[in-house]
Amino acid sequence: MFAITLSLVLTGCAQGTMPNSWPPSDHRGPCAVAKKSDVPATMRDGTILRADIYRPKLKDPVPVILMRTQYGKDTAQIQPSRFRTPDWFASHCYLVVVQDVRGQGTSDGIFTEFGNDADDGYDTVEWAAGLPGATGKVGMYGSSYVGATQWLAATTTPPHLTTIVPSNTASDYYDGWTYEGGAFRLGFVQPWAMGTIATTAAKNRGDLAALKQLQAAAAERGRWLNHLPYQDLPPMQPGDLRVAPWYFDWIRHSTRTTTGSAGASGTGIRMSRFRCCISKAGTTRSYAGVWRTSQA
Repeated sequence: MFAITLSLVLTGCAQGTMPNSWPPSDHRGPCAVAKKSDVPATMRDGTILRADIYRPKLKDPVPVILMRTQYGKDTAQIQPSRFRTPDWFASHCYLVVVQDVRGQGTSDGIFTEFGNDADDGYDTVEWAAGLPGATGKVGMYGSSYVGATQWLAATTTPPHLTTIVPSNTASDYYDGWTYEGGAFRLGFVQPWAMGTIATTAAKNRGDLAALKQLQAAAAERGRWLNHLPYQDLPPMQPGDLRVAPWYFDWIRHSTRTTTGSAGASGTGIRMSRFRCCISKAGTTRSYAGVWRTSQA
């Protein structure tokens, strides 16, 4: 589905070079691919960010697929439930760029959550659009924080950004991401910060002692969570609806996300140099709970 979405928007792939047996039976594309690692891109403040570039071996220019990741460009969020490899996408005749965000992986600078991804996103999109062999059209993809890097880049309206495909991310990074009902989500933010941000910073500094402390702290946190004084719920009685609100609280965020168009489903959203559409299939709602449907 992802490849189909991009192919519809990022038109310009050299169709004349593709064999008649498109698509191949193994689901890879027809293009041979060459990889170049740690390609530098200079941001507006002089900070150097580095990317791996997967280039299809074609004479004609092709669109760019860009991932700006906080989780390490070497992994590129390759998971069966998420994305294929960058090499796989490049085999379908796209120029694929996977970049470490500022202060993470091989990129210079200091990472600040959400702090630089708007400007860095703009600069990176425009840099990628000008790479040799690029048509000038750039699409972005990725999930979780990598979805945030797309939203933030889109807010700056880079002239060459045509598509974003954020997944498994939020529509509101304050409520439901960092805070829930005004309460700081320590259980969500702390493991993420300790397991990715702090450990990467320690590795980049060569501070092995700090790295060991962080890893030990993460393990200790899990041990304490397993010994919290949880109490069993009282037995449910027929017709007891006390637990149902818990389910609705649990799914509240996803429901808000799918209904966030406030009845505008099917209409277009227009921003300067950027356009997206809300699905005409209509809004969806998820319901879960425990309730009695009959007296039997």
